[in-house]
Formats: sequence, structure tokens, C-alpha cells
Amino acid sequence: PADLKGVEFVANSDDVEPVRHVGLNFKNYPDALLYLPPETSMGLVYLKNTLILVFFSVLGTLLSCSIVAYAFSRMRFPGKGIMFAVLLSTMMLPAQVVLIPTYVLFKWLKLIGSLWSLILPNLGGAAYFIFLFRQFFQTIHPDLGDAAKVDGASHVQVILHVIVPLARAPMVTLALVNGLWVWNELLIALMFLQSETSSTVMA
Repeated sequence: PADLKGVEFVANSDDVEPVRHVGLNFKNYPDALLYLPPETSMGLVYLKNTLILVFFSVLGTLLSCSIVAYAFSRMRFPGKGIMFAVLLSTMMLPAQVVLIPTYVLFKWLKLIGSLWSLILPNLGGAAYFIFLFRQFFQTIHPDLGDAAKVDGASHVQVILHVIVPLARAPMVTLALVNGLWVWNELLIALMFLQSETSSTVMA
């Protein structure tokens, strides 16, 4: 005020009420949720979409990578070495290189704006996890699978009853690493999920 201009005022610290309390303030979190669009149910829609995406992506990656890795480690077929070298070479290809062709493909399939546009690429497996599984499968003695085949087991039964029980460690590793990758995915989710009701936590 004009009448107090230049007036010096001294107060005891006990008589002053602090304007801002320094410390943890958990009220910021519910306040931030109130700013989200109403159709997201305070972010629960984002969380639901993310959990669905992580579940199906991890499950699809586990199935596809374990089957392909078993074929590369145990089966014999023409061109196996060349195909494995080509597979490993895709690890040097950045994801941004195939982003536009993938977008065009999913737009043609009318999947833009759907969670399937993020789930389907994971169903084909990833070169890193296929390599991880193949290296682990090669440490399992082939006599175990041969003994099962002598008893009449097929390749699928060998995978389910011999390989999978012994491969829990790499499977848990894949689930954790791939789950974190999918959960933290931002660029592809921003491009492919174009509505509030289909977005994820990161997007």
C-alpha cells in the first residue's frame, strides 16, 4: 500500500505464518489427475490400456521368440546360418527407420488409433530376445530332447515339457525387459494412438 511505502516492519518468526511449506506434498498427484480429460476416468483408462498392451506384447514375444530360437538351436534346415545372420543384422536397424512403413501398413489395415497397432509388431518377436533364447537353448544338452523324441514326443511337446521348464530364467528376463520397453514406449504410441481413450500412460 502507498501509506506503507518505505516503512520498515520487523516481525518475530513465531508471529509469521509460512506461505509455503517446504517438504513432501502428495496433494500434487491428485491435483494433476484432475487436469486429465474426463473420458480418461482420472487416468485409469491410460493404465488399463498400458496393462493390456504390456500383457499381450510380453505373451506374444515369449511365444514367438522361444519357438524361433528353438528352431535355430535344435532343428536342421537349409540356409539356417544365413537366416540367423540376417536376423542378427536387424538388431543394427534403428526402430525409427521402419516407423513410416509400419505406419503406412497399419493405416492401410485401419488399425491406427487401436492398441493392436502396438501389439502386433511384438507378436513377430525381436532379434535380441531370439538370440538370448538361442544361446540359452544351446546350453541344454540335446540328449534331453532326443530322449523325449524316442518316447514319441513332437517338437512342440519337447518345447513345452523339456525346454520351457528349464528356460524359466531367460523367460523371466524377457518378460521384465520387454515389459519395461513396452511400458516406456512413447514415440510409437504418440504416432499410432490418436485418441484419449486409446492412449497409454506414457503417451
